Amino acid sequence: MNEPNQLLPRKNPRQQRSEKRVEEIVSAYLRLLERGEARISTNSIAKEAGVPVSSLYQYFPNKEAIAFSIYDKWASEALELLRRRSVDAESAGDVLDFLADESGDLFGDITNARIVLRLGPVMDSTPELKQAKRAFLEEVTAIIADILRKLGSTWNEAELASLVSLLTELSTTTFRHMARQAPEAAARTYGYWRLGARAMLVNCIGSSKVS
Repeated sequence: MNEPNQLLPRKNPRQQRSEKRVEEIVSAYLRLLERGEARISTNSIAKEAGVPVSSLYQYFPNKEAIAFSIYDKWASEALELLRRRSVDAESAGDVLDFLADESGDLFGDITNARIVLRLGPVMDSTPELKQAKRAFLEEVTAIIADILRKLGSTWNEAELASLVSLLTELSTTTFRHMARQAPEAAARTYGYWRLGARAMLVNCIGSSKVS
């Protein structure tokens, strides 16, 4: 992802002590998110991390840059997974087996659902963060469309983009629901979601391509 300048760290930690300080700051932000804090400020992050706010500003220009560092890490991992799945799709022997592979879900990760949802309002709070989120979603759409074409879909680019957009919105709604559930119930909801998403993808690929 190409980060807007306003979201770049002030400096990258070069020593172990500096790396630990950055980890403390990011972990503090995550804890505040997990607790559902209504207003997160650089002061509250620094207090939670147990560091002077001046230390925070040594590494991050603002709280949005901290939020972006968390989102960017998650997004980069998600994109890397999708790229690997795209390579796998080139030699997929059975479409249903490929889509059922839980090690490489195309539309989300149950483990990260809560954090991504908590970050949702933050990622919509500034033009720079919106731009970063939009760039991520555009790349996701392009990769998944490529995967579906490799699996045999003959839908055009606009149709594939529309399908991916719909599935992305549905996954967000599903994960929002899961975030309010106990782990066992959330796992069941996730299973329902995967079945529905898989059915839509099979329809896109076409019955002639599915054994």
